[in-house]
Amino acid sequence: MSIASDTRVLHVIDSGGLYGAERMLLDLVAEQLRSGMSAMVCSLGRVGEPTKPLERACAERRVPVVRTYVQSGISTTGAKDIAASARTIGANVLHTHGFKADCLVASLPRDTRGASVATLHGWTAQHWTSRAYWYRKIDLLALRRLDAVIAVTQAMVSKHCLDRQFGAMLGVVTNGIDVNFGPARTALEPHEHAALDFCRGGPTVCIVGRLSPEKGHALLLEAVARLRDGGAKLRALVIGAGALQAELQQHAVRLKLTEAVHFCGYVADPKPLMSACAALVSSSYSEGLPVSMLEAMVLQVPIVATAVGGVPDLLGHGRFGMLIPPADVAGLAEGLAAVEKGPQRLAALAAAANAMVHETYSAQRMAAGYQAVYELAQHRHAARAA
Repeated sequence: MSIASDTRVLHVIDSGGLYGAERMLLDLVAEQLRSGMSAMVCSLGRVGEPTKPLERACAERRVPVVRTYVQSGISTTGAKDIAASARTIGANVLHTHGFKADCLVASLPRDTRGASVATLHGWTAQHWTSRAYWYRKIDLLALRRLDAVIAVTQAMVSKHCLDRQFGAMLGVVTNGIDVNFGPARTALEPHEHAALDFCRGGPTVCIVGRLSPEKGHALLLEAVARLRDGGAKLRALVIGAGALQAELQQHAVRLKLTEAVHFCGYVADPKPLMSACAALVSSSYSEGLPVSMLEAMVLQVPIVATAVGGVPDLLGHGRFGMLIPPADVAGLAEGLAAVEKGPQRLAALAAAANAMVHETYSAQRMAAGYQAVYELAQHRHAARAA
């Protein structure tokens, strides 16, 4: 039996919601299971913590999931519990997603963990005085102890000089999604119904993601305010939650956008709300390869996005969506003006994006890319152990 046909993988993640990395992981594991591979999610959590959104989503999609309890920080006990979970299913590959999972698996002796693969979903640019800056430094040290490191875009490799950091360990597997995810949900939560009612009030764009600095929500608010000052009727639906929510809501009040911006909070599956909007907007200062954009392409929702990270490549440098220079309020406002003044152009871009995403960014293609990585990682792990 070949290594490829006998791969048994445990995905390890410390999830804080159901955002891009989690949705990518769900589609990857579902495709791995569909193809006959043995795969399971190991969700890291603290004692007393309620069921996580990722764990609920796994149950809904019949994806095997196990909760492994860990302490705050990097705990040797948590690492041993991950190894125990791997032994339970006979996993020969540990696939990590995120800083904590990387560090815990890297702390295990090589002979107790099998082959190890890490996916870098994205790092935010941070000043050296921030905690995130030092997390990234520690993560780089931990990743060198693994057998393979995967970036989700070539742009990430170039930006962070990952080829110099990891050499032959490094690969690129772009994100994919289930391009046949079927009709939108009809059973919605009350706050989702409120968001849909808001969308019916006029031309509306949406932004999806954590309310954190790198996502550039304030930039979007300022662009919408500029357009409305000029007579436009554009509105914005903010989908997501995070530490900046109160600050952004106050900013919307200062910009006199109380009636034009709706903060709907966290939504596990934003696709029904995205479908009700005239465009998806990304005003980010940094990005990897946003899953929300892939979903918008399948839904034929036009995209207006800042040209950062893997976004220009994803949007075909303007063939599949409108690209705006980062940190440019005037440029973003000009792009958003097309929602009211040039919807035909946006619709044509969305149609082209829909054809492209089915061909290039399917979960099946993503799973095949990771299968090749798993095989190489297992060979590398065996060579190191010899």
